[in-house]
Amino acid sequence: MPPLRERPEDIPLLAEHFVHKLAGKLGISSPSGLAPESVEHFRAYRWPGNVREMENVMERAMVLSQGKLITVSHLPQEIAAPVTTTVPKTQFGVWQDEPIEPEVFALDSAVEQLERRCIAKALELSGDNKAKASRLLEISERTLWYKLKKYNLIDEQI
Repeated sequence: MPPLRERPEDIPLLAEHFVHKLAGKLGISSPSGLAPESVEHFRAYRWPGNVREMENVMERAMVLSQGKLITVSHLPQEIAAPVTTTVPKTQFGVWQDEPIEPEVFALDSAVEQLERRCIAKALELSGDNKAKASRLLEISERTLWYKLKKYNLIDEQI
């Protein structure tokens, strides 16, 4: 089954399922569900923890909302304020102003070069916020930190 981020159409149905499932667990007799703006924030979020993360977020939100309508204020910060920055791309997803060097023919070298540029651009767009940059790159923060060390970008960016 594909990850949740690749199935945005399933997010509202899954969230509603968790509302009813968790209502029994939490002793809420008539749960109100999600406000429309909360559903939009759920759709915008990348869900690195997949369905388990969504269930945990829903449980927390239901506790905070005390069984009432779940609004954006009941959601964790990383979901309540999703990154909305768009990145200018060519049809291949590479920044037009930064072509790969023509003498680099080895795939590993070309990938490293592009990965390094993507990370630097994401950090620039996110104001050097590692959590936002990792969401832009659609990788975990841990992976971002690994790559920052691998490409010696830590001293340059911090």
